[in-house]
Amino acid sequence: MTRTRQSERHLAEELQSQRGRVERLEAERERAREASRLKSDYLAHLQQTLMPSLSALEETLDDGARRSEAVETLREQLADALALLETLDESPSPQGEASARVLIVDDGPVNLMLARQVLERQGLEVVTASSGAEALQRLGEMSVDLIFMDIFMADMDGVETCRLWREREAAMPERSRSVVVALTANTGEADRQRFEQAGMDDYLAKPYRPQDLLETVRHWLPGALAEDGDRS
Repeated sequence: MTRTRQSERHLAEELQSQRGRVERLEAERERAREASRLKSDYLAHLQQTLMPSLSALEETLDDGARRSEAVETLREQLADALALLETLDESPSPQGEASARVLIVDDGPVNLMLARQVLERQGLEVVTASSGAEALQRLGEMSVDLIFMDIFMADMDGVETCRLWREREAAMPERSRSVVVALTANTGEADRQRFEQAGMDDYLAKPYRPQDLLETVRHWLPGALAEDGDRS
């Protein structure tokens, strides 16, 4: 009887081990599929981004000064693209408890996926929302350390979303105040004042590089990035 029980226990342990292996393999396959989809979407986005620069270069073939400017613009865009593709090819950070939770709000699916990929590889827990309304719903469900908020969105812009969130946040004294960073191409003095009045803490100018995103996290959440040290 004892041997039978030992055999049953051994079989149960072996089945549990095999189940764990299958789950890990499936998770790895899903990450690979997600990475493939991400790269495909990014390449399509990159083509749309580079086409105007290539057209501008063709139009300046007979104008030395303008051609130099067009070449420099294209060179910077290609450098940014290469840096991001290298980031996407990096091995994922070891799984473990996330150091901080970040919410990315952007109605551009490619921008959303790219930012998420960059931050998750640094060990951050990333939550996404594609609209202001969805962002407010997410924030009502969980506490968030840092919010990257796109300014121009279809239903409710980032300024209004932030203003509404600050009003709701004030009624949640048990929560720590979230840092809100605007994602915008408009960084003039009037725009910055508008962001500040809505309760935003900072802004990140678009288009931004992956390193710009990480530097912003590093500034507001010191020690949160995996590359800044072992958190184990």
